[in-house]
Amino acid sequence: MEDMQSWPVEYWLVLAMAVVGAVALTLAVPLLLRIYRRDAEQRRIAKLVKSLNTEFLKNVGFPDGMDGLVFVDYLVLTPSGILVVDLQDYAGFIFGAANIDQWTQMVRRRGFKFENPLHQNAWRVQAVQALVKDAPVLGRVVFSSVSQFPKGVPEGVSHVSTVITDIAPLFDNKTVTDTLRKSWDELVAHGVAASASDVKSSK
Repeated sequence: MEDMQSWPVEYWLVLAMAVVGAVALTLAVPLLLRIYRRDAEQRRIAKLVKSLNTEFLKNVGFPDGMDGLVFVDYLVLTPSGILVVDLQDYAGFIFGAANIDQWTQMVRRRGFKFENPLHQNAWRVQAVQALVKDAPVLGRVVFSSVSQFPKGVPEGVSHVSTVITDIAPLFDNKTVTDTLRKSWDELVAHGVAASASDVKSSK
């Protein structure tokens, strides 16, 4: 067998480039798959929100009362009130409850802690409520399709596959009151970082 030490430098360069390329591809493929899945989830959520045939704001920010902004994934106008929707993209098994600060994500038998998303949602609801004192403001946290809740889904949380059914009662009263309409228009006026194309109307 040919002695590897006798290989020309060019051979070593080609081998090194091949190894680096293989490593880069190994790292890049999972990342690209996650990006593709995340984009697919975003499109799925957007399609679901549009299917409600109501007005909504997407990726919009509002003053938080402390010289800052609080950003909301979706703000949806319903006859029962203004719905603040937070999206969560956690894969694996999710364990949590409304009254605990830290939830757990289990992936391949490894556990990862993250902040209770209901607390974050409540903070956003409070910020929106401060802007529209005369209208009810509601909250909902929606998890993506790659999440599972083996111990049950906490109150105020939906899986993307059930969110339309979960919020259907908010549309039982088909009429948006004048007060609610006025509050919604105020929110649209206050919102920042939302282009005109992000404001959808059923009218």
